[in-house]
Amino acid sequence: SAKEDAEAAENSWLENLTYTEKVKLHLARALLMNPEVLVLQRPLHHYDANTAKMVLQLLKTHVEERGLAMPAETRETRRPRTCFFTVEDKSQAE
Repeated sequence: SAKEDAEAAENSWLENLTYTEKVKLHLARALLMNPEVLVLQRPLHHYDANTAKMVLQLLKTHVEERGLAMPAETRETRRPRTCFFTVEDKSQAE
């Protein structure tokens, strides 16, 4: 049907992404929602060491700042953020 064709065309760009790019996209989508609790399974699994370090720092900042890209003056009035995730090895938890 025309509706199905339109939906397929709308999502065709997603098919051109690598798996790692899709993982990054989904993490970005989750963080845009500014969740109070974020549960991730092996969020560093598909990244090289430098990218994994940046992602880990981003998650820490989300927790410490009680959200990302939010006004500094509202930090203390925002609800705390929590992030639970599994790691591949102990070095990722440090």
